[in-house]
Amino acid sequence: MKRRKPGTPAVDGSGALELPREVELRLGVHDLSRIEWTCAVLLPDSGDRKYEVGFNIEIPSNLYQQQNVWDNLQSFTRLQSPTEQGQIQIERADIDELRRDTLGIAHRLKQQRFRFERTCVSAATALIEALHPSLQGKLREILDGAVSVVAEMRDCLHAPVPETHFDEHQRDLEREWELADEFLSHQLLDFLAASQKAIDEVLLGDASRVRELGPAWTEEIRDHLAVALENELAHRDRHRFRNPHAESPAELSRFVERAGALKKHFQDVLFLDAETYMVDYRLRNWTGVVAASLAATFWFAFIIFFPTGVGAKAGVSLGIAAGISSIGYALKDRIKELARGWLAGRLTRLYGQRSLRLKLPPRLDPHRPVLVEARETFDAEAILSEDALNRRVGRTRRVTRLGYRMRAHLSASTKLERAGIDSIKHIFRFDVSSIFSRLDNAVKSVPVLDQATHRVRFADAPKEYRFPISISAEIIEGGTPRTFREDAVVVLSKRGVGRIETA
Repeated sequence: MKRRKPGTPAVDGSGALELPREVELRLGVHDLSRIEWTCAVLLPDSGDRKYEVGFNIEIPSNLYQQQNVWDNLQSFTRLQSPTEQGQIQIERADIDELRRDTLGIAHRLKQQRFRFERTCVSAATALIEALHPSLQGKLREILDGAVSVVAEMRDCLHAPVPETHFDEHQRDLEREWELADEFLSHQLLDFLAASQKAIDEVLLGDASRVRELGPAWTEEIRDHLAVALENELAHRDRHRFRNPHAESPAELSRFVERAGALKKHFQDVLFLDAETYMVDYRLRNWTGVVAASLAATFWFAFIIFFPTGVGAKAGVSLGIAAGISSIGYALKDRIKELARGWLAGRLTRLYGQRSLRLKLPPRLDPHRPVLVEARETFDAEAILSEDALNRRVGRTRRVTRLGYRMRAHLSASTKLERAGIDSIKHIFRFDVSSIFSRLDNAVKSVPVLDQATHRVRFADAPKEYRFPISISAEIIEGGTPRTFREDAVVVLSKRGVGRIETA
C-alpha cells in the first residue's frame, strides 16, 4: 500500500486532488457533560513549526462556580491515521505495522463517508429544476468503493501463509488479523449507518430540493445500503463477531463497548508519550528562595537604619520601638509573599502554567525524540459583556470568560514520514457539568391557545441556555501568522450539553 508523503496532495475516490491543510479545527459535543474540540496540525517537511491553539467560552457569572479549571480539562495528543492510497499491501508479520495499515483503511472509509455526506448536502441545497444524471451513479460508486476496500483488505488478512513464515508468535499474529477484520467491520457499519442518515435526514430531508423533485432511484440507493448491511452482518456471523440485535439492549450495549475497545486497541499505536508538569509547582522552591532573599535584604536594611540596641533606644519609648519593629517584621513577611506571587505570575506568563513534552513512542523510534514542546495556560477572567437585547446599553452583562492557550513547537520527523503519518491531532475535552446544578428546570410550562377548543392549554417548552464559544489556531511562519478560527454557540440545559450551533 502506497503511503502519501506528508505535504503532498491526496487523491479522493473521484480522482480529484485534496490539498492538505496546515490546520484542521473541529468543535462538537463529546457527551452530556463535555465539549470536545480538536486541532490537527500538519507536520513540517523540515525544521520546526510554531503554532498556537486557543479556546474561549463565556459563562454568566451567576452560573459559574469558582474552581480549578485544570481539573475540568482533559487533553491528549496522538498521531493522525496514516494517509494511504493505491493497491493494498499489508505487513502481517509486524503487529504495529499491521495496526497502522488497518488505521489507514479506516481513514479511507472516513474520507468516503465525508465525501458521501458532502455529495448529499450539495444535492439537497442546490437550487435546480432537475437532478444531475450522475448523482445516483456517484453515490453508488462511493458505497461500492467503501465495501470493496474492506473486502480487499480482508483478502490480504486471510491470505494463506507459507509454512516458512510460521514461528512461535504465529498465534498472536493470527489473533491480530482477526481483530483487524472485526475493527474494519465496525468501521464499515459506521459508514453504512452514516450514509443512511445522510440520505434520510439530508438528501430527503424536509428542506431538501431532492425531496421536492421525488426521484425514484433513492429507493434503489436505500436497497443497496440494506444489501451491503445484510452482507456485512452475515460476514460477522460467519466469523462469530458480536452482532447488534434491536430486541436486546444488553447485546447492543456489549456491541458498542466492543467497538470502543477495538478503536482504543488500534489507535494505541498512534499515541505519543506525554510528560507534563505545572510550572508554578516545579519552580515554587526557587521562587520561595528568591522571595525570602528579598525579604531578608529588607529586614537587614531595616535593622541597620533602625538600631534595636539598648543605647539606640534611649530617646525612644519601649512601646514605640516594639511597634516599629512589629511593623518592620510584618512588612518583611508581606514582601516575601508579594515577591513570591509576582515571580510566579511573571514565570507563568513567560513559560505558561503547564509545560508539555510529547515524545515518539519506542515502537516508532527507540531514541524517543521530542516531537512537540508546548506551554499551556488556562485562565478564568471576570468581564463585562454587551447586552444581548440592546447593544447601545453598553457592557452590562457580567460573565466569566474561560480562556485556554497552547503555544507549541512541532518538529519534523523522518520516522513519521516513512510511516505515512502527515499530521498530529490535539484532542481537548472540557467538563461543564459543574454549572448544571445552577440551571433552571429543563422544561417549563407555557400557556398557548388551543385552536380546536378555543381554550388555554399548557405546552412543555425546553429551557435551554446558549453560551458563546470559539476555537482558534495560528501558524507562525515567515513572520506572517495565519489564523484559523471557528465561532459557535453551545446549547445546554439542566439535562446536559445538547448541541453546538454555528454562530
